[in-house]
Amino acid sequence: MVINVNKNELSSKERRIVILIRLFNHEHLSYQQLSEEYYVSRSSIANDISFIKEILSQENLKLNFDNSGTFFAGGEIQVQKILNKLIINHPENENLVLKKDLLDQVENNLKSSIEKLNVEIPGGFIKNIVISISVMITRLQAGNKIIFGINSELDDTFLNFDNYPLIYELLDQMGLRDEFNFSNDELKYLTYTILGSGLSLFMSEGKIPVSFGNEVKKLISNVGKGITVDFSKDEKLKNDLIVHLYQLVVRVRGQIVVVNPMLESVKRNYSALYGVVWLALDEFSKKFKIKIPDDEVGFITIHFQASLERTQRTKRILFVCPNGIGTSSFVSSKIKRVMPNIDSIEIASMNKLKKMNLKNVDLIISTVELNDLKTPIVNISPMVTKKDLMRIMSSYIDLINNKKSYKQNFDSEIIKKVYFKKISTEKEAVEFLVNESEDSVIDKVKFLDSIFEREELQSTYLGNGFVIPHGNPEYVKSSSVSIVALDDPIKWGSHSVDIVALLMIKAEDSSKLEGVMQFLMNGIDDKNWFISKLMEVID
Repeated sequence: MVINVNKNELSSKERRIVILIRLFNHEHLSYQQLSEEYYVSRSSIANDISFIKEILSQENLKLNFDNSGTFFAGGEIQVQKILNKLIINHPENENLVLKKDLLDQVENNLKSSIEKLNVEIPGGFIKNIVISISVMITRLQAGNKIIFGINSELDDTFLNFDNYPLIYELLDQMGLRDEFNFSNDELKYLTYTILGSGLSLFMSEGKIPVSFGNEVKKLISNVGKGITVDFSKDEKLKNDLIVHLYQLVVRVRGQIVVVNPMLESVKRNYSALYGVVWLALDEFSKKFKIKIPDDEVGFITIHFQASLERTQRTKRILFVCPNGIGTSSFVSSKIKRVMPNIDSIEIASMNKLKKMNLKNVDLIISTVELNDLKTPIVNISPMVTKKDLMRIMSSYIDLINNKKSYKQNFDSEIIKKVYFKKISTEKEAVEFLVNESEDSVIDKVKFLDSIFEREELQSTYLGNGFVIPHGNPEYVKSSSVSIVALDDPIKWGSHSVDIVALLMIKAEDSSKLEGVMQFLMNGIDDKNWFISKLMEVID
């Protein structure tokens, strides 16, 4: 069943989605058949199928082929997960996937039912629930039923709540349970969707096990060590993360799609912290046997960044001006107009500046050129123009966001070995780097096994052709990073990779992670700069 389709009026983008849905509906489709049906060339259809393969590869799925054509043999939950993501990321696809006005009907019923039952679901998650329910209804009416193979042990651990039936009551209030005759598996899937989307009633009154809270504390400690910050006294961070991560486990185990609209912004603005959080989640994901998507890593990073902003010390700003106290007062007052939360700006003459210890000065604003200082400097005119104020604001925002100029000040000491080489496979790349770095590891065989075990649990691909394999720190003798830039990209799971950076970091050296991850994340953002830095290491 394909919704609202006139084959003659489809754009190429729409045609691809329609063909994907037909494959999800168990059709076997040949290139020739599709070419004739949609009045396009076989090469256009080949491009459509390549696009579909790319979508499926993101979920580690693939198309199959037999004498009757191309077909998809995945499960219904996988299908619905992909369709949910297509609608969340590209709302213009909604009419191709769903019956007209179904989303509005489900959303209105859900909001009304939430109000009647006096429960709370965060607004950002309502959209996910509405789309999941709408896709399920559409697929169910086309004869596609969910088989939800979650084991009973998981239900006991993560759905052990006295008011579990409230989910059924919510669906009853919406008029969905009887109307669409949901099976027990579908009801369970919807339960995971709603619980994983932040139904706060289930997360109160100590209903989350103490043992789970202890795992969250370990994660907080590991992130803190990675960026040399003590988070142990931040009760809000701990409590917020316990709830968030509990719901995350429910979401991931139930294959519930959540899209983080801020992900790219988080990676760009808090790249080092994102990288450290991504690494620290290794132990947590292994404990609960889950693969944590990048969208979820982004949400967790935001929790830690919020904690940093709550606890950071007041920024010390120094204004350097040789023209006397009158000019200094004038400039200070103009600066406070654009940064009203600054209580004081310290004023210094050139003579005073030469005698000062600038270790705790975060930003210098100066009306004269200053050289050979490590502290960030904003040069302005004595009249403080609009452009001057914008430069001051920009530098202060960078300061608050903890953005460091790693591109200018990168210390390559920990990058021990760099190679430019042709390699054919993922296994060959890892074994090459470990063999070349044998002096950094205690037991080469066990370290290799731990790397491949980590890849089996979750790919260490981070984007733009970069992959960051790493193994158990127990087997690391001396902390280092070895990098190979490949002559030609290789397949790494479902991704294409041309930069492989092997992390070998001892547990006691975790404070080095921030600089390493900042360097790698900057490389993902700017590969040409990264390659030039690798050349410097070789030189």
